[in-house]
Amino acid sequence: MGHPGMPALRATNKTPHCASKRPLPYSRGSVSVGALIGFAAAAGAASAADLRLFFSASDPVGAGHAPLPSPAPNGAMNVATTSGVPLLSPPELALQAIPYLPVDGGRLHLWGTGSLGTPDPFVWNGIGIRVAIEGPGQVTAGGGLNVTSPVSARRWETGSDFDPTGSPARWNFISVTRAGLQLPARNDGWDNGLDAVYLGYIDLAGNGGYSQIFLSEDDAGISRQGGSPTEDHVYFGWGNEPRDFPPYWLPDAVIVPEPASALLLAASGLVLARRRTRQPGAYKRRAGIACTP
Repeated sequence: MGHPGMPALRATNKTPHCASKRPLPYSRGSVSVGALIGFAAAAGAASAADLRLFFSASDPVGAGHAPLPSPAPNGAMNVATTSGVPLLSPPELALQAIPYLPVDGGRLHLWGTGSLGTPDPFVWNGIGIRVAIEGPGQVTAGGGLNVTSPVSARRWETGSDFDPTGSPARWNFISVTRAGLQLPARNDGWDNGLDAVYLGYIDLAGNGGYSQIFLSEDDAGISRQGGSPTEDHVYFGWGNEPRDFPPYWLPDAVIVPEPASALLLAASGLVLARRRTRQPGAYKRRAGIACTP
């Protein structure tokens, strides 16, 4: 689906991060992300569950809700639980649509949901996410949200990587003794009160051109307490196979070449939902097909 003056969305041939061929665990500071995930995921396998990580360009803070805090030097957006008013539900969740940013860039909010709202009683205790950009766009700022008060509601270990402004841009959220990401939403005031949990944001500079933004699994991996990487399905954005296996990747957000493009698309009634038919030869970890080196 395209628009005059704007390049069409295109699939990108990329190689996935695979558990059997993953590089050494990423580490920042005194916490080894890979070691924490391995420890925290030691519980026996349970029923399969789905996790979908996606971007939204809509401000999640509505009337009566506390504003998002500024990130600390380590990128952490530390908050206390609140009651009464949840965050606004991202429209991309209902539309199954990717966000479009104007040519100057803007802010993308990261959310997590389970199977489009299907309840998941288990805790996602390790979420390593990488952000890649094709085009002149650049991550200029960002943070990762951590509920820290009360202690029983703390989502992530303080040694998690909350700062997505490095190279490559990424988050690594780790929970060993903390609450982690629980679905459906725990109603701690930093979710939509139903089926989606707020995780953080990135600010992007458009730098005058068209860019495609991709989410993928970072080297540290994504794990669920009691889960199995061969059974659990992790999706990025809309229209991609689990964990973005090649050869058909679709972008998870787009910076358009002129500010009016997204408005024109919306005005024309074109819903920016993406669908993809599984292609012959697509890589599938759970089918036991080896990943390319």
